[in-house]
Amino acid sequence: MYINSVRVAVKAHTFEGIKDFGFLFEFREGLNVLTGDNSSGKSTVLSCIYYCLGLEQLIGSKGVNALSPALHQALMANGYTCN
Repeated sequence: MYINSVRVAVKAHTFEGIKDFGFLFEFREGLNVLTGDNSSGKSTVLSCIYYCLGLEQLIGSKGVNALSPALHQALMANGYTCN
C-alpha cells in the first residue's frame, strides 16, 4: 500500500464569516520529511495517517478518542458530510 497524498481541510466559523484553511501534502518516492513552522499541521498529517492505517494506538488512544475533537466537527469525503 502507498499513500500518495494527504489533504487537510478545515472550515472555520469565525466572526468574519466562514473561512477555509488547509493544505495538500504530496509524497514522493523515497524519504519524505515534514517541515514547517509551529502549528502548521505536521503532527496533524501524521495523526491522520496513523488513524487511517488503524494505528491510532501510536497517538495514545483508540476509537472515538483517537483524534482530538478540536480537529473536526464534520468529516467530508467524496461529497458526503458526516457529523
